[in-house]
Amino acid sequence: MSITNNIRKIREQKGLRQKEVYTFLEIGKSVYSKIENGGREATVQELIKLSQLFGMSIDQIINFEGDTPSPVTLK
Repeated sequence: MSITNNIRKIREQKGLRQKEVYTFLEIGKSVYSKIENGGREATVQELIKLSQLFGMSIDQIINFEGDTPSPVTLK
């Protein structure tokens, strides 16, 4: 699966609308749409912000396998 598909799937699983994401990233609607549709790759800065928004590491976003990770609690 490509990173663009991963970003879309994670956004959907998190229950976020595209508008919420592109507003958080401080980019335009068409730019974000291109990221999700494979017309443009996300920049490093955008990946950093996405990892903050999604509560995931960049590695988890890139290597996403279908389910968002559960929080880990150490006792």
